[in-house]
Amino acid sequence: MKLVSACRALLIASLLCSGCKGLDLEDIPKTTINCDEETPEKTLPEGLADVRAIAETDLAAEAEKMGVEIDASTIVYASSNRSTIVEAVAKEYHDLPNEALLKGVTVGFVYLDLPTGNNGVQPTIPAGYYRVEAQASQEVLDAAAKADTGEEPNFQGPDTRPLVDGLTVRLIGAANKLVVELPGSLAVSNKLGNSPGGAKSVAESRLGTNYVQFDVRRRDLFLCWLLFWSIAN
Repeated sequence: MKLVSACRALLIASLLCSGCKGLDLEDIPKTTINCDEETPEKTLPEGLADVRAIAETDLAAEAEKMGVEIDASTIVYASSNRSTIVEAVAKEYHDLPNEALLKGVTVGFVYLDLPTGNNGVQPTIPAGYYRVEAQASQEVLDAAAKADTGEEPNFQGPDTRPLVDGLTVRLIGAANKLVVELPGSLAVSNKLGNSPGGAKSVAESRLGTNYVQFDVRRRDLFLCWLLFWSIAN
């Protein structure tokens, strides 16, 4: 993977305070593999076969232990020499109204193994499985609805319509313990289009040199959040 420029690294760092708004993903190295796709083992990067095993077997079992039923068709996973992520959408999220965000809702389940230490993700997130909960206030939902101009959404570059900040994302570990709370962004639009393969919701992960972006998208709602670590890793 090529290195992200210093300016780009600073841009991504600033997004920890403002969610995903303003992130230009063009030219940033990323890896996303859909577990539903047929990927011959011989073509997998070194170490990714183990990640696929987690995706195809362990994720659903660990999610069930934590009270989450995932949609296996939405599993995506990615790996680099220092980072591993596996993500899936929670089945219960498919049909919930947007207003469910007011009280907080489980949107997905993830396995994370990210850089730690002084140059790692801050605060440190131990490698393991996490339930992903998202919450937004009525003011944020209203702002998202107002930002929807009816145009085709654009989630890259400076014109990130209709993304708004204010989403709160929580990673919750074993024994229902809150591990970290993160800022995120959301968009409300009836032009997000149908999810690939006709799925009601889809998970998307972008793994860069020093960040990972998580997206959960369905027909009328887009959620996005980031984790970032030092380029020194």
